[in-house]
Amino acid sequence: MTASDDRRLRATQAWLEIALAEHASIPSFARFSIELVALGAPPDLLERSARAMEDEVRHTKMAFAIASRLAGKSLGPSAINVEGALVKQPEWREVCRSTLLDGCIGEGVATRQAEFGAARSGSPEAKGFWKTVAREEARHAELAWSFLEWAVQQKPELCGYLQRELDRKVESMGLWPSDLEDELADLMEFGILSRADLGRIAVESVAEDIIPRAREVFAPVLVG
Repeated sequence: MTASDDRRLRATQAWLEIALAEHASIPSFARFSIELVALGAPPDLLERSARAMEDEVRHTKMAFAIASRLAGKSLGPSAINVEGALVKQPEWREVCRSTLLDGCIGEGVATRQAEFGAARSGSPEAKGFWKTVAREEARHAELAWSFLEWAVQQKPELCGYLQRELDRKVESMGLWPSDLEDELADLMEFGILSRADLGRIAVESVAEDIIPRAREVFAPVLVG
């Protein structure tokens, strides 16, 4: 196998992992929609959650198309076990915590990473994927913040809990060690971000985007 073949194989695997991650996000928004209904959230949030699920379907199809082209054969998802995904009445704390971690932080970080991918990708197809993801993940992050803004108005006591969860998450974050082997480091030609870039962008996003926004959402309720 030549060096070029090896890079293409690694890029194919990386895109397959991206596609599977996008595919796994589809049921997460289905669950979020059910949780919104169970908690009595406004219809606007329900509408936005339904749209977000459609976005994840689009991301899944685009990523599998790129992986399939690189592999020279059709690739697609397999079945996902969703047993027990929602087995009891949702609890405010757990829904808000998962929304903070997966929505506000996860989708917010993903937005910045996608923007970087769109700007640096050497593949037009990958550039188009990352542009789409950046635009739509930004909407998903905003949906998460909108839900938390509504939730803390209903349950002000959640603010302190969510702030502690955010602090705990921030403390656990850091850049990957510089000596860590990075099998993605030479794949930007295929639109794949290195682990070092992913880590750096995540830290920057939390410091510059997430923490200031959390102050805006939590502080007025805590002070009030």
